[in-house]
Amino acid sequence: MNQNTTYEALEQRIKELESESTLRKEIQKNLLLSEKKWNSLLKGVPIPIYIWKRAEEDFVLTDFNDAAMVVTKNRIGKFIGHKASEMYAHMPEIPLDIESCFRTKKSVQREMVYRFRTTEKERILTMTCGFVPPDFVVIHTEDITDRKQAEQALKNTLDHLEFQVQERTRDLEEINHSLLEEIRAREMAQKKSRKNEERYRSLTDELPDVIIRIDRNLRYMYVNRAVERYSTTSKDRFIGKSVSEIGLETKNIALLEKIFKEVFDTGEIRRTELHHQKDIWFDWLFIPEKGDDGSVQTILASGRDITAIKRARLALEKSENLFRTFVDSSRSGIFIVQGDHFKYFNDTLVEISGYTREELLEMPYWKLVHPDMRDEIIERGMRRLAGEDPVSHYEIMLLTKEGKTLYFDLAAAIHEFEDKPAVFVTAFEITESKLAKDELRQSEEKYRTIIENIEEAYFEVDLAGNLTFFNDALCRIIGGDREELMGLNYRDFTTAEMGEKMFRVFHQVFKTGNPAVIAHYEIITRSNETVFVEFSTSLIRDKAGLPKGFRGIVRDNTEKLMAEKAKKELEHQLQQALRIEAIGTLAGGIAHDFNNLLTGIQGNLSILKIRKKSDDPEYKKILMIEELVQSGAELTRQLLGFAMGGKYEVKPCDVNEVIEKSLKMIDRTKKAITIEKKYEKSVWIVEADRGQIEQVLLNIFVNAAHAMPHGGKLSLTTENVRLSEKEALLLDLPPGKYVKISVADTGTGMDDKTAEHVFEPFFTTKEMGRGTGLGLASAYGIIKNHNGGISLKSKVGEGTTFFIHLPISEKSLSREESPEIELKKGRETILFVDDEKPIRDIGVELLSELGYQVIPAESGFKALDFFKAHRGAVDLVILDMIMPGMNGRETFHELRKINKEVKVLLQSGYSIDEQTKEVLETGGEGFIQKPFSLKEIAQKIRLILES
Repeated sequence: MNQNTTYEALEQRIKELESESTLRKEIQKNLLLSEKKWNSLLKGVPIPIYIWKRAEEDFVLTDFNDAAMVVTKNRIGKFIGHKASEMYAHMPEIPLDIESCFRTKKSVQREMVYRFRTTEKERILTMTCGFVPPDFVVIHTEDITDRKQAEQALKNTLDHLEFQVQERTRDLEEINHSLLEEIRAREMAQKKSRKNEERYRSLTDELPDVIIRIDRNLRYMYVNRAVERYSTTSKDRFIGKSVSEIGLETKNIALLEKIFKEVFDTGEIRRTELHHQKDIWFDWLFIPEKGDDGSVQTILASGRDITAIKRARLALEKSENLFRTFVDSSRSGIFIVQGDHFKYFNDTLVEISGYTREELLEMPYWKLVHPDMRDEIIERGMRRLAGEDPVSHYEIMLLTKEGKTLYFDLAAAIHEFEDKPAVFVTAFEITESKLAKDELRQSEEKYRTIIENIEEAYFEVDLAGNLTFFNDALCRIIGGDREELMGLNYRDFTTAEMGEKMFRVFHQVFKTGNPAVIAHYEIITRSNETVFVEFSTSLIRDKAGLPKGFRGIVRDNTEKLMAEKAKKELEHQLQQALRIEAIGTLAGGIAHDFNNLLTGIQGNLSILKIRKKSDDPEYKKILMIEELVQSGAELTRQLLGFAMGGKYEVKPCDVNEVIEKSLKMIDRTKKAITIEKKYEKSVWIVEADRGQIEQVLLNIFVNAAHAMPHGGKLSLTTENVRLSEKEALLLDLPPGKYVKISVADTGTGMDDKTAEHVFEPFFTTKEMGRGTGLGLASAYGIIKNHNGGISLKSKVGEGTTFFIHLPISEKSLSREESPEIELKKGRETILFVDDEKPIRDIGVELLSELGYQVIPAESGFKALDFFKAHRGAVDLVILDMIMPGMNGRETFHELRKINKEVKVLLQSGYSIDEQTKEVLETGGEGFIQKPFSLKEIAQKIRLILES
């Protein structure tokens, strides 16, 4: 043989092997489809089915269908692998039926009473055992309780009827002399008979089985309602018709007529299975009904639908035939070993080994195993036959007759063969892939070691962007394990905007072949957090040089970027806080001085009101000036609120109630604005000045209304929150528990530059004369003075949302009524201390009008001198808190040294600050803010003097 001939033979052999490999894959695919189809048919059968397999001298449960799961309430799964003798120890007849079926290869049927452990109820079942080669017994059970009960009821009815007839006959013989009595008795018997017949018909109509009665002319005498489920004809149309005219297919008429004739002739019960139209199978039972002479008068036939069982049997038979075809044609070596020898093998094993069939049957199986693995394989086989569970899927080296070493992927399992344990084996040749995998594995191990030990995340994706490989660092960044992330697309863990950005970069790399870098990219982790990364990517090509994907390195820059962002935010907040603090100091001073001026004006107006009558032409002007004073006082209150000049009256309160009260103060003419509320039901308590918080909310509501001139939606939300250190830092608050109030509108919104200045005093976007620019400035000061925070989020055209955070209080709510202000007078002596002469003069005049003896003092020093000289003459000291030389706080403590019981009413152009609060907590009786009306100071004085 020349060299060319040898090459041609080799090429021909290679083509054959390739063809065989393709055929083998196709057969494997068909087998898998067959098994899936068989499993689907088994699971879908509505009758409980259990599959038992021969194991030693017993049978073990190996499978069941969905109907069995339903009957046992999902408990049957726990008994997989259990023996029949154990499971039916209380019913030994069942294991005996299974054994009988297996030995005789014939079906065994039993009717029994079975108590279900899941319901503790007894039911009557029919159990049918069927043999399935080589070593399986399939059991299907059917609940016939209702049918048996119906049959028993029918029998009882007939027995009872017969007994009544006999009893009545005896009665008739005894009362033979009265024909009338005899007729009446017969009528009664006929009436009861009709009732029993109606009861019988009603009962059989409810049975699921088809029930018919046939006379000797093979005509229907009775059919129950069940026949209508299998026929388009109503049951009444059957009566009087023959079986050849209605209800049966032509192919079954001759067989049924033959069976009917046999039952009429022999009087014996017959049973048969029939295949009806529409692929329906019935199990028919024919019962002869005999007359008094013993002859068969009618036949009662009962038909049960066994289509599901029949289909399962046919599917199982088809699957077995397909499996045998697959085994015989498989390109894998499939064989059975029992003891040391082969008991079965397919043609492929003959081709692989190089031995003839006769040689394989005579030689020990381990002669095919390579000497290096022979002892190990023999030991595994012995352990497996001994009932142990050694490795059943592994690679093995086989030695052909010519001495060539081949590698195989082998799977082994224990089954019974000819009533004895045997090892079933499948071996698929992997010689070429084995050698190639060894080389590839060495290369991949080196590659993976490098990738897994770098700090940066590494990834590879296909051209569609689906992950095909990545290291643990990427898992840490995204927050998932390999199984979760493998195959995901890069769009699955980023925003739509970033996904498009990544697509454009990949497209550019694909188009040019050049690597690319993305400096800022956002990844959405599996826990829905945002991570900021920098990554570079390049193209992956296959062996032919064609693009097949992308690879890249990812670096997590989140902490760096967040630190830079937090630093800038804090710097911005600090600058804004310093600017607002400076403006606040100036605003507070202006408000204080202005309040002193207003106090003088208000005092003179109060005196004029007392001295003028209401019908005086000048009285209306006095009232008009008073309104202007109140407007000025409102402006100073807003300035003081911004300047954080103190809280008036701090008490525990419910923010939901405060918001509701504030809403009532909105101009209700703005009907185009809808209000949406979402309050925390059990909102935490806060300590606050209700009036000031109402003022804050009202200012925000007014701004929202101005931002929605054509209507819109105002959304109010309260919620209990716990601020973490990170969250609190961004709000310039200590971490802890807060009540968060959110006020959102759908108005015009504002740009970043406008939002930056909204809390500054006198800043307004309204036209001249429409706003003072103090509303949000005072809101800022009030909330800050409550140790809280206020911020906003806004976008042009999308509206604005204000966020208020107030610290919670452990105190409980208190409900107090505000007393009505009355003009009260007195005759006590009052020391009036104020450094402003106009305030002193008007104070003296006002209090004198109320009947008091008033001594003015221009400073703290003067007040102390008088108080020492007239220790017991002063009933009340009205003390200004802001004075040069000795301020109100210092004067108060000196007065207390002289007389601990001294009563002091504090006054100031500021609201309550820390100094005022300290004086009130250490003995001060009360506080009144300038400017005040005559009624207000009159009431304060009487409350203190009468307390």
